[in-house]
Amino acid sequence: RLRLWPGLRADRELQVFVALTLCFALALASGKLGLSTATGAFLAGMLVRGFRETHWVERAMKPFEVVLVSAFFLSVGMLIDLDFLVRHAATVAALLAAVLVVNTFLNAALLRFLGSGWRDGLYAGAMLSPIGEFSFVLAALGRQTGAISEYGHQMLLALISVSLVVCSPFVLVMGRVLRRDGAPGDGPPR
Repeated sequence: RLRLWPGLRADRELQVFVALTLCFALALASGKLGLSTATGAFLAGMLVRGFRETHWVERAMKPFEVVLVSAFFLSVGMLIDLDFLVRHAATVAALLAAVLVVNTFLNAALLRFLGSGWRDGLYAGAMLSPIGEFSFVLAALGRQTGAISEYGHQMLLALISVSLVVCSPFVLVMGRVLRRDGAPGDGPPR
């Protein structure tokens, strides 16, 4: 792990300021390079996490996390075209089912290859099957660069949103039910 310079170690407020400054500076730099600003912020998070003395920064950033995550999902919600979602509901449902099944079995197979049992692998694969929030950033980047059309962008936004809002809670509840039904030691570690 990395070490901070001595003057910064003792001053926790300065560490929070440096972490936020690093986040915004790397986001700006990656934006200027034509990359996603989220990529720069992600790299800043990895750097901050790499310092031994900043393990507590995660707790100090919780109030910022709540506000920024709320703003993120508010902005994403404003991007979704509900008319598009209703018009293409069957396509969204079919694609989402395919994504969930493929993700579940790919993750389960990978975990099985790494030595996990099939039951544990399927449980973990199901938990990992919904599309993640970072996909919003990738969809926006794809649209911005012209790699995907407006139709493709709206379809991705619909898939990601339905996956997060509907599927994630359902998969989580079903996973917990299956976990309770398993024999002791047959499920994932608690």
